[in-house]
Amino acid sequence: MLLQFRSLESIYTRMFIVICAAVIPTFLGLCFHVYQQHNYLLEYTKKTALNYASLTAHDESWLFTSTHQALRIIASTKAVQQRNWPVCNQFLENLLKNQTTYINLGVVGVDGEALCEGTRAPEILGSNFADRGYFQKAVATRGAVVGDYQVGRLTRRPMIMVAMPLIDSHQNVQGVLYAALNLAAITQGRHTSQFAPDARLSVLDRNGIVLNSVPPDPEAIGKKFQDDSILAHTAGDGNSSEVLEYPGGSKWLVSHTHAGVGNDPNALTIIYQQPLDSVLQGVNKTFWISGAISLTLTILALLIGWAGIQTLVGRNVRCLTTAAKRFGQRKFDTHIGNALTGLEFKEIGRRFDAMARELSKQERQWAVSMQRQQGQNRILRMVAQNTPLTDILKELTHFAEEQNDGVLACILLLAPDGQHVESCIAPSLPKSYRESLVNRVIGPTNGSCGAAMYESRVIIDHDLHTSPHWDELKEFALQHDLRACWSHPILSPEGRVLGSVGLYSRAPRRPSLEDLQSGQMAAELAAVALEHSRQRHALHYQSRHDLLTGLYNRTVLLAHIAQAISDAHESNGQVTIFILDLDGFKEINDTLGHVLGDNLLKQVSERLRNITGFNADIARTGSNEFTFLIRDKDAGTSIQDIVESTLALIKQPYLLDGIQVQISASAGVARFPQAGPDPNALTRLADQAMRQAKLEGSGYKLHDPALADTEPQRLLMLSYLRKALADDEFILHYQPKLSLTTNRIMGFEALLRWQNPVRGLLLPSEFIPTMELSDLIHPVTIWVIENAVKQCKIWQQAGYSFIIAANISARNLLDQQLPEKIGAILARNDLDAGFLELEITESSLIADPDRSFDVLRRLHEIGVQLSIDDFGTGYSSLAYLQKLPVDSLKIDRSFVMDSGQGREGRSIVGSIIGLAHNLRVSVTAEGVEDEASLQLLRDLGCDHAQGYYISRPLPVENVCAWLEDAAWEPAQHD
Repeated sequence: MLLQFRSLESIYTRMFIVICAAVIPTFLGLCFHVYQQHNYLLEYTKKTALNYASLTAHDESWLFTSTHQALRIIASTKAVQQRNWPVCNQFLENLLKNQTTYINLGVVGVDGEALCEGTRAPEILGSNFADRGYFQKAVATRGAVVGDYQVGRLTRRPMIMVAMPLIDSHQNVQGVLYAALNLAAITQGRHTSQFAPDARLSVLDRNGIVLNSVPPDPEAIGKKFQDDSILAHTAGDGNSSEVLEYPGGSKWLVSHTHAGVGNDPNALTIIYQQPLDSVLQGVNKTFWISGAISLTLTILALLIGWAGIQTLVGRNVRCLTTAAKRFGQRKFDTHIGNALTGLEFKEIGRRFDAMARELSKQERQWAVSMQRQQGQNRILRMVAQNTPLTDILKELTHFAEEQNDGVLACILLLAPDGQHVESCIAPSLPKSYRESLVNRVIGPTNGSCGAAMYESRVIIDHDLHTSPHWDELKEFALQHDLRACWSHPILSPEGRVLGSVGLYSRAPRRPSLEDLQSGQMAAELAAVALEHSRQRHALHYQSRHDLLTGLYNRTVLLAHIAQAISDAHESNGQVTIFILDLDGFKEINDTLGHVLGDNLLKQVSERLRNITGFNADIARTGSNEFTFLIRDKDAGTSIQDIVESTLALIKQPYLLDGIQVQISASAGVARFPQAGPDPNALTRLADQAMRQAKLEGSGYKLHDPALADTEPQRLLMLSYLRKALADDEFILHYQPKLSLTTNRIMGFEALLRWQNPVRGLLLPSEFIPTMELSDLIHPVTIWVIENAVKQCKIWQQAGYSFIIAANISARNLLDQQLPEKIGAILARNDLDAGFLELEITESSLIADPDRSFDVLRRLHEIGVQLSIDDFGTGYSSLAYLQKLPVDSLKIDRSFVMDSGQGREGRSIVGSIIGLAHNLRVSVTAEGVEDEASLQLLRDLGCDHAQGYYISRPLPVENVCAWLEDAAWEPAQHD
């Protein structure tokens, strides 16, 4: 199969196919014409056969018509008219003499009795013919009819009757006049010479009985026609001419028509039969003869065409094929233009020769290109293998010199300032010339390379002596026998100038196109090498540094810590890890946005980087977490002084997009060898200390070994707390506050409890410290305030006028959105802000007083009451207290409990009450355990009291029952 397809690819085969395509249609057209003649002859023969049958039918109809005319004449004679039957007998007998057409003539009465006949057979006279079909039809139709085949009773001979009725002047049938036709008279001698030798003509009566045939067949006369298919075909009244196929495969041409007289036009059926083979014998012979002649002529034409192809085209094609094979062997010295004949082939030959010359030229260029590509691949391979940049650039100069005969390559690299030459790589140039180019300022008159870098374009100086680009270097270049130079700038993908590639010539000359192309390629390869080197250094830097701040990342710092520990272990030294975390950074990020948050981190990093007095490796190890690695040899002062000075530096204000922001930090310190030799453990312990400092609000904390085991529990507790908030496990208990002036319950403090499904009801002291070390304190505080406000509103709707108090932590005060969130809660529950009191511990206020003051001021502006909880346990100054927008102080329970045990305790409580009243601030005493303490506080002028003596914290469902049974009445609406 593959061989057959390949043979079709030959041009000889294809041209032969073209010739066949031209000749074969002619042959097929001739065959089609003969075939059409065959069909035409068949149709013509069918028409001719039908004409034969129709002509015979016409003759028989004429016979019947003439017989009818004779009967009419006989009927008009006197003998018949006067019913003179003896005379009639003699008359009919005379008529039958000397003729063969009629066997008998006679008259039958209306009753069927024979009245007159021409055979003079007296013994038959008186016979009745009423049963004969012709008699019945003649009487019935009252016109001329043709009977069926019958054997005469008078003559005893086969015949067919033509009869007509005898009608008197009154239109009554008086009898039937008939003529008995001799069957031999039918078809006898009529047109038989026109029939084909094997044709047959048959005449049948209406019952299909053969009356006569051509050629004659006496055995068939009087019998049923034997071909039922033809009888079925002739059953209709019309005529036809068709080809009938018989089971044996023989085909016959059959035509039929009808003949008759008067009222009986279809009395006879004429059938013409002829074998189809005899009809088409001549045509088929002509067809095969014509086909053979056409095929012979076609083959002859094809042979002549093939010979012509071989003679006229084959030589040229073989010549072209040979030349193409030599081209395939890369032999382009073959010239065939003069070896070909014919105008078109000569043109092909000339183009072939031109192509050979071009291919030869391209072959040489390809060799140069391959050499250039190999050099380029060599350079790129060195780049991919991270070969030192200097070695790559040296190899690049050798590559440029290989591509350009007689040139000296030089690569200048631009310094980061974009103004000076940083280095010169030119192994083929004199050392003194190379050194003179380093540190030179680039410009339009500092040589071709300087001008190319300065103008960022290719500079071509074919003669240095006359070029203005060499005004400052001309003499020096000429001294080193440099006469021409063309330079290409080395450009980064962004279009930044990185350097230049210069190609020197020791003779004045203009560079060719190939020289410029190779120079441009060298510049592009240099750009790839420089950019790859820059990216490699950038990736190395990024892998070691935090992208935002430029400080070390955690991975690098851990490696440095490990090395520092190893060095300290050998020298019995110390290593200090100092972790610093910004307080309230999340709130600043959420309030001012991430862009300003990142700006703040950059400013903090810059301050840390510029710290003086000690050396440290600093890394950003978290979102707002920084870690210091301090070796004992780098610490110029004590670790405590370093931490305190760093925290003080952090607290100095920052300017973020015109907004002055102040932030504090918490720090934790861990030291080797006290905290162990593992870098990860060391940083983890410092982180624990930092979190403890954040919890205590102490600023910083040195690692305490006792804290080492609490961190896993803290993390586990945090996960439980998050689940508790999600599963609604927190509840509120309410502790009443008693007004000592009105002796009424004036409000409640909402106290958080955790209904733990495993441990039961947990107090705040068991989980709040852990919560305050995470961001979970914010959503939990909002949950407490939301539910407390809802309950206060429910009590108001029940008729009570209670103030609800809730606690907030130091971290809540760092949330600049806290006033807006609380305002939304009050609006959502339709509660006046004056019914909400927020309690803040004194230690929370001093952690970051400036930011706390701003949040408190905004809360006070919306009407929320503010109270300082556990007053007296912190370190705030009275001057600072004066500035705070607080409405109430809560005396710590320790002072209340001491007041009942001596004068000193009573004096402290009295002083606090007096101080608060002087500041126009109300006072609430916590921890009232008995009636004596309550009475003492009332005597000292305290405003409100709270403690177990009044009531323990109550679940909300128990508050109403307690109010009904309590000794004090609740405050109610007026």
